[in-house]
Amino acid sequence: MSQLHQQATRVRTPDDSLEAEPAVIAYPQRSILIVDDDPCILGLLRLHLQNAGYRVDIAEDAVVGGRLLLKHPPDLMIVDINMPYMDGLEFVQAVKSEQKLAHIPVIFLTINTEAKQRAMALGAAAFLTKPVRADQLLAAVGRQLPDSRFAIG
Repeated sequence: MSQLHQQATRVRTPDDSLEAEPAVIAYPQRSILIVDDDPCILGLLRLHLQNAGYRVDIAEDAVVGGRLLLKHPPDLMIVDINMPYMDGLEFVQAVKSEQKLAHIPVIFLTINTEAKQRAMALGAAAFLTKPVRADQLLAAVGRQLPDSRFAIG
């Protein structure tokens, strides 16, 4: 066990002196896959989520997203609806048809507000409209990953 892991999981006892090392609260690093064809959006979302402590994988389309998804299934996906090759709704429908992946919550992020009903019918956990603010993004992610630091009731 690494020294960092030992510190993070250390349990204080009543005999611990006040001069002992402060307790470290360990938060498991959760993983998020972002699938969006806009490099600026990918970069911005990645920055916000990594700064919040999440492990982030990015894909510029559903083809790359599918490969990453099968290689490293994430705890959560953030998917744009309007993309080349396969749109986000088709991508999520394909993901949800796979039993081992169907449990992964999906947050749709798009400028296409007309697709909200279709997204919700696919079981979307949330629907965010571009441009999204960092606080909105982190609140939506925190609601889907309730054991994270940013969980909001």
